[in-house]
Amino acid sequence: MTISSQCLTLLDDLQYFALDSISDEILYRSIKAALESVGKAYAKAVIAQICTINRLSEREILTNCDLFQDSMYRLLGRGAEPIINKVKATALRYALMEQKTNLTVPEILDPLLTINDVLKEIRSIEALDFVHKMSSYNHLL
Repeated sequence: MTISSQCLTLLDDLQYFALDSISDEILYRSIKAALESVGKAYAKAVIAQICTINRLSEREILTNCDLFQDSMYRLLGRGAEPIINKVKATALRYALMEQKTNLTVPEILDPLLTINDVLKEIRSIEALDFVHKMSSYNHLL
């Protein structure tokens, strides 16, 4: 185990997660909430198992949507679908509460809408907010 991996594990154990973006924070909170809705012990066991399988930290797993979904399908097979759907619904709820989505009602109700679609929408709003808040004399390269 490398020193950086040990540091990340220690930070995970202390439940410190410095998140880079709002979309990472929403994804992290959504996954935790979806898993904990089944039970806190269940959530801890599933996260620990996924971390062990992938040899990654909790933060790395819970802020990477594709990695989380692939890990859940490998661990639970089709049994992962209800949890993944719960993550999507929770992420949508958080995005709406924080005004980080412009999705319309028909788009939200579309069963083909994925967690990645929701995160892409959040990231686009996040980028627009960043540019909007910049001073007029600042320039992006």
